[in-house]
Formats: sequence, structure tokens, C-alpha cells
Amino acid sequence: MPSSETKGISQLIERGPVHPVLLCNLIETRRRLIKPHLDTFTLQELGNFRFLESTGLSTLHGLNQDKPSIGSGSEIVSVFKTQGVFFQGCISVKRERPASNNYKKYIAGLSRSGDWLLIEVKITYDPKCNYEWAKEVTVLKPGLERIVFSGLGISYEGIWSELGRTIKGWLSSRKRLYEIARGIAKIIEIEDLLLQLR
Repeated sequence: MPSSETKGISQLIERGPVHPVLLCNLIETRRRLIKPHLDTFTLQELGNFRFLESTGLSTLHGLNQDKPSIGSGSEIVSVFKTQGVFFQGCISVKRERPASNNYKKYIAGLSRSGDWLLIEVKITYDPKCNYEWAKEVTVLKPGLERIVFSGLGISYEGIWSELGRTIKGWLSSRKRLYEIARGIAKIIEIEDLLLQLR
């Protein structure tokens, strides 16, 4: 029987098609694998997550800039301070402008506590300055399957890829910090040795 760390590997070794149930199981296995460690990594606050257009397609801003109201159905009180992994690649609204200047964007996320999040943001678009104003935000905890099967364009593949990219980013960041700390430790060792020789 595979351990919790290798369950995803054993599921992938088995032959057969990659179907939604398998992807869901793999993502849940990956979530359980990283959940105990979410407190040890720096996670982004939802309020600072940049996904809203401002003055052109290349400039994005986060919810903190607009200070939208919190939707009455929100399952989280301190929405803007909610920390987690947010899936920018899973935003469902295409780059083409909707017919109305009022529309919604949806983001999936994994909170620091390991809960799946679905964030709904009501937006008013100002065509004069090409700016998306976040007017209201609601955060729900619907579970992974409801997020994917909600018809909002958020896919298992997108969530799988973004979780993998995030974890690899953590490793890269930790390696850089390790190298910096190692260099400083070497200098301190030399200084301590030289001080003893005086």
C-alpha cells in the first residue's frame, strides 16, 4: 500500500486514460501532501493577487486597490487577508470584453488551512481608462469538484499545473535562501576563527 507521499506516483504508474476522476484524486492527493506544510511557506494574500486590468492589458492590480464590499454569502470574513495559492491561469473570463460593462471573474484557490476556495468578483469596467473596478467579492469553500464542474472554465489541468508550479517556486526560493544563509554562515565562521587567533 503506498504511503501518503507516494500515492500520487502510484496512481500515475497505473495504466489507463487520464479522466476527470483520476485528475481529481491526484489533485486531492497533492493537496493532502502539501497541506501540513502550508504554514511554513510564504503565501500570497488574496487582496494582493493581481488579476484585474488597469490602464492596459499589461498592467494588473489586486482587490486591495479597489476595496470592494464583501458579498453577503461569503464564507470567509477577512477576505483580503486570506492567504493561499490562487490560480491566475484559471480565471474564467476571456480577454475579450463582455458586452456589458458589469461582469464577474472567478478564481480558484487553496487557502493556508488547506480549503479549496472559489472567489467571485463582481466588476464594473470603465472603458474611458480601461480599468476593471472590483465592486464586490465573495469567497466560498465549495470543494474541488464543485469548483471544476461549476461551468466557470476552471479546469483540473489548470489547478494541477498551478499547484506544481507553486511548489517548484517554493523549492527555488528556499534554495536561494539556503545559499544566502550558507554564504553568511561561512563568513561568520571565518570571522569567529580570526577573532580567536587574535
